[in-house]
Amino acid sequence: MKRLLIILVILTGVMLTACAAPPAPSEVPTPPPPPAEETAPPATFEPIIITGSGDKTSPPFTVTTDEWVIDWSYAPDPEYPDMAVFGFFIYPRGETAVYVESVLFPKGTSGSTYSYAGAGEYYIKVTAANVKSWEVVISPP
Repeated sequence: MKRLLIILVILTGVMLTACAAPPAPSEVPTPPPPPAEETAPPATFEPIIITGSGDKTSPPFTVTTDEWVIDWSYAPDPEYPDMAVFGFFIYPRGETAVYVESVLFPKGTSGSTYSYAGAGEYYIKVTAANVKSWEVVISPP
């Protein structure tokens, strides 16, 4: 009986110890702070220069900025300066009906327009008549 009593006392002590207090949490290392965000350089691209003297559809070109500038100019044919016609449409690659920018029958022989069409692949269709030469330059803002 003494043996049974000793075993019960030991078991009771073990049970009380196990239930009395949870073990102390082990120290969890604090994770390092996230790395500081690196400021990426602004997106940019080399100016795209398209030239001609009559109607033209350009090969596709890539714009990598959300906004871009379109500078254009043309020189009327000296024999028919009052009959010069110049205009263009810029389309997303693969699109033939919905354009993102255009200039039609401008008042002067040069100008600039700003596009918010975004990054992507585009092409330009230029219409020109009685024009000696023209140039369209697409560049980052």
